[in-house]
Amino acid sequence: MNMDARAYGQGETIRELLTDAHHEMKGDLVGLWSIVSHGRVVYRLEGGDLREFVLLYVATLIAHGGIVIDGANDGIHYWRRTDRYGTKAVEVAEAVVREWIAQGEPDPPSYEGIAFTLPDYLESEDNLRANNPFSSWPVPER
Repeated sequence: MNMDARAYGQGETIRELLTDAHHEMKGDLVGLWSIVSHGRVVYRLEGGDLREFVLLYVATLIAHGGIVIDGANDGIHYWRRTDRYGTKAVEVAEAVVREWIAQGEPDPPSYEGIAFTLPDYLESEDNLRANNPFSSWPVPER
């Protein structure tokens, strides 16, 4: 993958994006759906280049304090922490990419599957179903 490839329309390079990717987690979550879509649509990546992009993006998030989250299914929260992919950045990234590849490398639907965030998001108002205007949305399933 060419780290100096620019986003469609001459935007930032992949290198620049990955340098700042972890900032997106501040007060929010970053879904695998968003990472995959960004690589495919914005950088027009496919095959091995897209897999590498997803791997590097996930590793960057985890290396900067991010955690993997998936559907809470407790009726109170949307998301919960999961360590089933491991705890170290490369370990998590490799496991996430392996699972995504095994699923056929789909574009996951928004708000389904796994996402990444900083630990404090789990205790925020945004993660409480009762305080969220979208509380009627289905809980993400695994």
